[in-house]
Amino acid sequence: MKYQLILPFFLILSFWKLDLINAQENDPLQNWLFLEGDEFVFNVPDTPSYQVQPLITDLGTIDFNMCYVESKLNADPNQLYTLGFSDYPANSIHSDSTDKVDAFLQSSLEGALQNLKGKLISKKEITMNAYKGLDFEISFQEEAIVDHFQTYLVKNRLYVLQVITLATEKDNDWLEKFFSSFHLK
Repeated sequence: MKYQLILPFFLILSFWKLDLINAQENDPLQNWLFLEGDEFVFNVPDTPSYQVQPLITDLGTIDFNMCYVESKLNADPNQLYTLGFSDYPANSIHSDSTDKVDAFLQSSLEGALQNLKGKLISKKEITMNAYKGLDFEISFQEEAIVDHFQTYLVKNRLYVLQVITLATEKDNDWLEKFFSSFHLK
């Protein structure tokens, strides 16, 4: 008699466990890809594309290396995820030059504002492993789209993380997961 009661209880527990496993497998926030660069790691929701874009600057041509995902997932509220970086000549800018870092990061914000012809929504100073950064949001296309950036100057490398989303979706778990997944080695 005791065995008959225990068996159904065990089966119920087994079904619950399977449902939890299936729910986790179907949760798109759990199925992101782990990517690793030479000095950093991060996650993306889908298979990324890669591109190197030469930037003409006062210091000469500097390559902007990009890894990006154009979202095609139905559950994803964002349109684009980008992690990019540029290595600047060591004698031009370095995170040890504390007097220049703030101005350098501010110029990256101003460049984004100018390129997007947008409006600054928010801006705050951030850090990662004691390296300075900026977190800022720019709205554009009549304030319907928001481009959320995080920039960090690490030694002579500028990292730019970017998520483009609808203004109505600008605070979402996917965006937070992308930004919080970025770590320096």
